Amino acid sequence: MADTIEKRVGDLEQMVWDIPRLINMRFDGVRDQLNAQSARLDAQSARLDAQSARFDAQGARLATLEGKIDALPRVLAEMLTEMLDERERRKS
Repeated sequence: MADTIEKRVGDLEQMVWDIPRLINMRFDGVRDQLNAQSARLDAQSARLDAQSARFDAQGARLATLEGKIDALPRVLAEMLTEMLDERERRKS
């Protein structure tokens, strides 16, 4: 019986000594998972930043086109005036 108690105490001591190692293993696993998640988030953030830059560039091009479209009536009116003036000069 004393041998059984001594063996059980020895087993318990070994379990107690293993607790820090097991805790560290568990935290290492959690840390690895968090690092993997962080890497995925960083990659997704980089893709979103690149997409945002493309949208900004498209917005700038659209603003340029809007400016040109807004100026179109004035430009067409100037061209028409020049053509009519040229027509009048040729008649004279």
